[in-house]
Amino acid sequence: MRAAILVGLVLVAACGPAQAVASPSPAGTASPTPVASEISSLPPVGCSRSVPATGPLVLTAPDVTRSTVTVDSLADPSKPQRICAFDRVSPSNVHFISRTEVSLVTQDNSIVRVNLATGERRVVARLGGVHGWSPDGRSLAYLTFGSDPSSGFNVPELHLVTDAGDRLLSKMPAPFGGRDGSFEDTLFVSFSQDGSYFALVQTLSGGEGEQSQFQVRRADGSLVAAGDGPSRLMRGHAVWVGGDLYFRHLGTADVIRLQLPSTVTVAFKGLQWYYPAASPDGRSIAYVTFGGQPPTGPNSYPSLAVVDVSTGKVRQLGSGYRWEPHFIGPGLVLAAEAVPCPADRCAIAPWETSGRSFVYDLVKGTETLAPIGVVRDVWTRD
Repeated sequence: MRAAILVGLVLVAACGPAQAVASPSPAGTASPTPVASEISSLPPVGCSRSVPATGPLVLTAPDVTRSTVTVDSLADPSKPQRICAFDRVSPSNVHFISRTEVSLVTQDNSIVRVNLATGERRVVARLGGVHGWSPDGRSLAYLTFGSDPSSGFNVPELHLVTDAGDRLLSKMPAPFGGRDGSFEDTLFVSFSQDGSYFALVQTLSGGEGEQSQFQVRRADGSLVAAGDGPSRLMRGHAVWVGGDLYFRHLGTADVIRLQLPSTVTVAFKGLQWYYPAASPDGRSIAYVTFGGQPPTGPNSYPSLAVVDVSTGKVRQLGSGYRWEPHFIGPGLVLAAEAVPCPADRCAIAPWETSGRSFVYDLVKGTETLAPIGVVRDVWTRD
């Protein structure tokens, strides 16, 4: 089985990077001080209360059709407390950096680091979008677009920002627009939970495997593993558990485990998960399932399940329609509620999110209403 999995996956020897890395730009590029004209375009910091010292925090899009993001405390999930709100930002590309810092993407595609306690805002990358932070908040990996003289087109670029500056790690073929909203499409830039590695998984390619990307790199940017040719399209819906990367093989529906730097095995056979989220202790992974049905079928609705990482035992969570799970504490899974939607309004799938969420208690087997919108990121560390 292992030999079959390794087809199309290049594992780079640990002695060093396998491709040239562009020269770093000046150190100031990492955290430039905004000039006056830039500050006026940055999202204002609207915080109504201080960030609590304990308890889970969530970054929420109250309405995903609008450019508003909020920070809420879920110490009591049934009574979320609004801490901050931001306007004129992308409701999708938001992250916690620490308990008191978040990153937002503005309407002009700048990645901004915001201190919730002081109100300080810093542009850390211009023309960025999808991004991920190292656990210590000192490194940022992000995707942007840059010119390609050979083709005359703008192409995706993977960058790494550290104390040394902003480095271009790789240029990639321009992706197509995806498969008309297919739930198989994946765009993932994330550091491992231990901070040793980060990964790029991208299948927004309209079925053209050469435009898909699978890269795993060390924290210093050196390449460890990469997809090979059209088989790159077959890797999606990834999640880190400690220093191991789990991802679904889109052809077989098996979940693959990459134990870095070089061990590849089948972790869960035929699981066919979507949007997985690991528990803080790494023992469980919650995910969306469509029960083996095509996710865009006329009678296909999303539900939640959780798999035990060590045993592979799968447990269905409740009977309601749920979307985008997140762990907000030991044994607590938060997910958005999904409700049926008429075809004249929802062309891709027969459901939509309701603007409410639920918390499932794995120990008690109960659900509690959390009256907040779609959660984009969580912070559970004190």
